[in-house]
Amino acid sequence: MVSESKYVSLREFSRRLNVRLSAVQKAIASGRVTSVKRGHGGRLCGVDPELGLQEWARNTDPCEAAKSGKVIEAPAAPQLMFEVQTSAQSNPDSLPPTEPAAPGYQDHRTKREKHLADIAELEYLERVGQLVSAKEVERETMSIFSLLKISMFRIIDRKAQQLATETDPARIERLLRAEFTQVFDECSRELDTSTAEGTEERPATMP
Repeated sequence: MVSESKYVSLREFSRRLNVRLSAVQKAIASGRVTSVKRGHGGRLCGVDPELGLQEWARNTDPCEAAKSGKVIEAPAAPQLMFEVQTSAQSNPDSLPPTEPAAPGYQDHRTKREKHLADIAELEYLERVGQLVSAKEVERETMSIFSLLKISMFRIIDRKAQQLATETDPARIERLLRAEFTQVFDECSRELDTSTAEGTEERPATMP
């Protein structure tokens, strides 16, 4: 049984791994890291750092891990590490020469890994509902403007005859103001309803 104090927050766990918080959230959501603690309602409260690190190293695909900016490898056996260090210290000439990296290679690799990590984060945010499709926004905007245009033209149908016989400028202004206010209020309510429905359709974000 893991003690309560042994758990760390998701943010602290991602800091220890030196990866993005979204990478840890994705690993938990996909079942690659299961040593977690949940509170009431299934809300994530923490991660067992030791077991979580083992699961991360065992279950993380190196190609996918590159998107988070770091690959966590399983630690080598202490005895093997000691033998390698002793051999290197006693006979440094036995070490193979290090070939210099090609000019610009490291910069290219760093930019590529950051690009992959940004894409992975954007895909994750879109799945959990923090990002909205540009096409969806455009569709909703066109719908509201279409409603506004139709409603404005209906004022002519409703009030043309009355305004034609009206001679008092103040009364004409009041009539038009009331009609415009009604149209804009209707469009505002439609926009609020559309926004609320869009929020309810998106899944809740993870902590």
